[in-house]
Amino acid sequence: MKRIAMSTAVVLACGSAASAMTTTPTQTPEVAPFGTETGEMLGHIYFNLATGERIVTRTGAEPVRPRGAPDSEPVWITSNGAQCPGGLTPSALMVVDDPDVDPSDPHFDIATGAVILNWGDIAFDTVIDSVSMAYYTAHADPDAAGVEGFGLTLHWFDIDNGINFCGTYRLPVHSITLSNLPGDMSPGAPGMRGWSFTLDLADGFDEPQTFELGDTDGDPQGAAFFNPFGGYDFDGDGLHDFSYGIEFHQPGTMDFTGDGNPDGDPNAAARTGLSLVRPSGQAVPIPDSPINQWTVDPVDPPPAAQGMEDAINIMTRPFPDFLVPYATIWFGGFSCDEQRPYAQTGIDMFGPDGLSGGPCPVDLNDDGLVNFFDIQIFLAAFNAGDALADWNDDGQINFFDLQAFLDDFNAGCP
Repeated sequence: MKRIAMSTAVVLACGSAASAMTTTPTQTPEVAPFGTETGEMLGHIYFNLATGERIVTRTGAEPVRPRGAPDSEPVWITSNGAQCPGGLTPSALMVVDDPDVDPSDPHFDIATGAVILNWGDIAFDTVIDSVSMAYYTAHADPDAAGVEGFGLTLHWFDIDNGINFCGTYRLPVHSITLSNLPGDMSPGAPGMRGWSFTLDLADGFDEPQTFELGDTDGDPQGAAFFNPFGGYDFDGDGLHDFSYGIEFHQPGTMDFTGDGNPDGDPNAAARTGLSLVRPSGQAVPIPDSPINQWTVDPVDPPPAAQGMEDAINIMTRPFPDFLVPYATIWFGGFSCDEQRPYAQTGIDMFGPDGLSGGPCPVDLNDDGLVNFFDIQIFLAAFNAGDALADWNDDGQINFFDLQAFLDDFNAGCP
């Protein structure tokens, strides 16, 4: 696995970032130097944020909890599989928080504490009830008991999606912070060790953490957090533009317990990173590209991630509740020939089965059609008193749900 050090990644100045998105840049981008580093995956962690349940499963064992919450279906899924000819792919591990960077480094001020921002397109009115991602770290944790004060925060934004790189960024629709994350069970060994995890935002919750992206009607569909009428389509593709941020916290920098003191030993800081991913599909060369750039032909239908671009925004936090753009990075353009990775950090999202998670909620059998068979599925759920039939999400199953479903059915799919 290749390693990308944040301190050596090419940084494009605010205002010139658009050149990173074109096949013929107006400036010649530098390719970030690569060094080899292992990135062993140790296992999977299931978190239920309200109940406090945490299940750790080592690699090779059958996960106690699968990716995604129970009764969830994928709504936005990235890829890091083999997409290049011959089954190869430019895999990379990006170090996004590195306290060992030399103070003389020109990017020392973003070496730690920065927010990594990516963006994409998702169906309007999509409810998210679980999230999966992975991280790598060199924090010593031989028993996987968790590193005191080591955490991360995930942010989701409506409307502001990275297209305007120098624009003002709003407060997030929702933010979730995790603390005392498990670390490296083989401290001292070369490289970093990683964990994948699932955040269950709804299962068994008295106070769910579910949220809706791209609201168009002021109805959160049962989600706990949403931005009323926040849906927006900058690029005219019929999908909502959103962004997500990932922010790591080193020990001694955050007060997770609320006692007025930062948790953990500030001298225990260690580098931490994320896997880079791509849109789902087959990698294909861009004809006549002057930088031997490739792209991804998105052959997979939704819920494969859509609207991803080959760039990452680096955000700083001058004030506690305010993020501003610092710079935009890429790695010279995704290329199978030259093994240059795609500039996007990975996250997968899931939604309630039958409620959201695709461009057409009334297509209940997911066959791409809206017809009598979907009505049959709804009526069976209605007669059985199944939660799927609570179409207006008012906690009751009655005539109003049937009426709401038929209205959506008659409206068809976008």
